[in-house]
Amino acid sequence: HPPTMSSVPPPPDEGWEMLPNDDDDPRFDEHGFRVKSQAKSRPRPRADGLTGGDCNVRWQRRSTTRKLSRRPLELKWLVRQGIPATRRADVWVFLSRAETLRRVEPDDYFTSLSEHPDGIGRADASEHRTARQINLDVSRTFPSHRVFGAPAGRDRLRAVLLAYARRNPGVGYVQGMGFLAAVLLLCLDEEAAFWCLSAMIERFLPDSFFSPSLLGLRAELAVFGALVDDKLPRLASHLSAHGVVPALYATRWFIAGFATSLPMGTVLRIWDAFFCEGIKVFHRIGFALLKVCEARLLACSEQHHLLCALQEEEARCHDVGRLFALAFDTRSFVGPFPRSRLLSLRAGYFAALSGEDHTAEEAQATAVPKEQRGDEDEQGDDSVQLRLAPPGAHGSLQDSDVDDEGTESASGASSDEEQPTHTAAPDPFEMISIDDLVEQPPQR
Repeated sequence: HPPTMSSVPPPPDEGWEMLPNDDDDPRFDEHGFRVKSQAKSRPRPRADGLTGGDCNVRWQRRSTTRKLSRRPLELKWLVRQGIPATRRADVWVFLSRAETLRRVEPDDYFTSLSEHPDGIGRADASEHRTARQINLDVSRTFPSHRVFGAPAGRDRLRAVLLAYARRNPGVGYVQGMGFLAAVLLLCLDEEAAFWCLSAMIERFLPDSFFSPSLLGLRAELAVFGALVDDKLPRLASHLSAHGVVPALYATRWFIAGFATSLPMGTVLRIWDAFFCEGIKVFHRIGFALLKVCEARLLACSEQHHLLCALQEEEARCHDVGRLFALAFDTRSFVGPFPRSRLLSLRAGYFAALSGEDHTAEEAQATAVPKEQRGDEDEQGDDSVQLRLAPPGAHGSLQDSDVDDEGTESASGASSDEEQPTHTAAPDPFEMISIDDLVEQPPQR
């Protein structure tokens, strides 16, 4: 009998069968980045950290915001071990306290900022220039990524960056912010990424970090250089003798949160700790990176060889356990790292660099007649409000990182770092203090 239509098997669709699913496409790693041909056989780094069974059980117990709020010292330890990939979105939002920023704004705040053609009525020449720069930079942000290499992914990134530029016109957009937003979008949706980016800039990073003159970033690099002189004196002297200053290699570490320097699995682990402990984590990771490649750097005798060697070591930095063991070992390597010293160094360098900028502006003003200067030159950097915190906010988290006394470091040693002796001003947005836990004497 001739075969009926129902008994004839359909022709094989070999073209579709040869295309892998999004989750198992061998051309991309687990984070969506295109895998280089020579690196396909290398084990891929894990984004969920080297957590054991006990850590997984403890994360499962912290399934809600209320449960995350309990036992903050244990939470800090868990975060250093690595946040599970399935929990990273809600834990980042919790640690950054992004929800407290969102609550003071209308429900459609992000949509109005990102989609309204005039940015809720505030469009001007400066905003148009910012929008053009964002459009240029989104195509340069992780172009080899499966999402950001496509138009839909670039539109998501553009929406977040444009929304923040309109939220905070004093900061606007600075190159480097695109990588921060892109890393957030790897784990969060657009609106959550926008609020976490707002929290990073307005709470975690120092003042004027993304100002037009990058004053805060320059001051932080000066602080890092001073600390490297103290923690790694031999290497610091060798780098200085060959003209390798922190601005040459650490600028991309701090301005992009290591996103353009280290493998993404390592970057996500660093950001886990950053959202819990603040920018001091970037300093610690920087020390650890230099320590890992110290021997190789000391063997280099040319500036370009030093910089190339450092970049090669960064690209191979998949061993997060070793990196964190060095970064958070507060006894043998880094040693005590009191917050008071970080604040003192930052204030000193900030004042010194502010004086240099002010002197340069005065010299320029003397050399150029006022009638030849535009309105923007008359205003200067100091006239811009760089940090637009929500109404009623009384501080930031830029230095709320823990001083580690009485807690376990990643290497298992407790820290000798000093505890603050003063009581910080209350923050109306703070749901729970996970930082600087100081036992207060009982009230009599």
